[in-house]
Amino acid sequence: MARKPTVVHLTAGLHHPAQATSAFWRELWHEAGVEAETFEDIEEGCARLAQQRRDLLVVSALRWPMDNDEKYAPHRTQWAYRIGESARSAISGHLGNGGALLALHTASISFGDWPEWRDILGARWVW
Repeated sequence: MARKPTVVHLTAGLHHPAQATSAFWRELWHEAGVEAETFEDIEEGCARLAQQRRDLLVVSALRWPMDNDEKYAPHRTQWAYRIGESARSAISGHLGNGGALLALHTASISFGDWPEWRDILGARWVW
């Protein structure tokens, strides 16, 4: 029997609650025969990525520092995020070891305080 592909999926963010899409993702991963773990906590998901090699990192999160516009001020306590060094290292290590990355939807907005992220994606969000 072939080994199932493994995935760490980073999700959730402002106006993008994971609860609303979690059933969709569970079904998608199941139908694809993928062993997936989904994390709303970016640091926790990246820690898992660093602990054990995974085939794919999926980022569909909307997490950035939120310091670019005062309209986000009411949401900063819950959703503002600055990517830590350990998370950066986990992502870089994953990619450096041949792991794949699938960046969906709002991934180009996420991790806005990490300049290398736009280089990794080959794109960036322009406000």
